[in-house]
Amino acid sequence: MHIEGNPMLSSISGIQNIDPELLTNLILLNSQSLSACSYPNICTYLSNGGNYTISGNSLGCQNVTDVLNACGLGNADFNSGIRYYPNPVARYLTLEEVDFDNAAIYNSLGQNLETFPKATDGHNYQIDMVNYEKGIYFLKIVQGTKVKVLKFLKS
Repeated sequence: MHIEGNPMLSSISGIQNIDPELLTNLILLNSQSLSACSYPNICTYLSNGGNYTISGNSLGCQNVTDVLNACGLGNADFNSGIRYYPNPVARYLTLEEVDFDNAAIYNSLGQNLETFPKATDGHNYQIDMVNYEKGIYFLKIVQGTKVKVLKFLKS
């Protein structure tokens, strides 16, 4: 996928419909308004070692480090202590001592499958995965303006 030199482009949310297994090269260049590139399928593609060129976009999508941090795969410090288990999960995914404004589960195609309400008590939070098929999933956690994406497997 090649997106270059589109200064008015602020969103690539439609990318959520692209299977990361079908991407062969990701190029996101010089689109100064583009700031959100951490869609689950891009995260999957990058975490699997896909070829990329990411540069010249807005904060959050300026370079691969920005994108990996937003995906929760880099060295971002937002809730760096989030512990979640088991991984792979059979029935319940547990988040330990977590606070968030909202959270959502995405499949590997970037489709939002379920959204969860605010959790502010700092206690454990359990997500029932019984109705999910085996596969790779992402849990996107939002706290204020910060986003963390956790990758996990359903067995």
